[in-house]
Amino acid sequence: MKNIAILIILTILISCKSEPKKELKTETIITDNFEIINPIENSKATLILFGGFGEKPADIKREFKILDSAKKNKICLVLMNYSDKIWLLDNEKKDLAKLLQNTLKKYNLNREEI
Repeated sequence: MKNIAILIILTILISCKSEPKKELKTETIITDNFEIINPIENSKATLILFGGFGEKPADIKREFKILDSAKKNKICLVLMNYSDKIWLLDNEKKDLAKLLQNTLKKYNLNREEI
């Protein structure tokens, strides 16, 4: 009887093991204009972040604690290195729009949910 009880308890303990958590992997692309942190699997959305005056991607990562949450939720981050201006002139707005459109297309980032 004791052996049967021990066998049942062992069976329950072995069958209740939780599955190991799957590590979500990302790729990082760094250019002069931005840093992309993109999930290897298909991303659900793309979040474009601009730092405050003079901030670079490293500053954005330090100030805005979003990396782990974005990775967990499969959100692609584009950390812009475009913060040296207080306001943009019309031609600068067009250049920025073109840069963003080309970046999304070139790196095949999610364009449905931005």
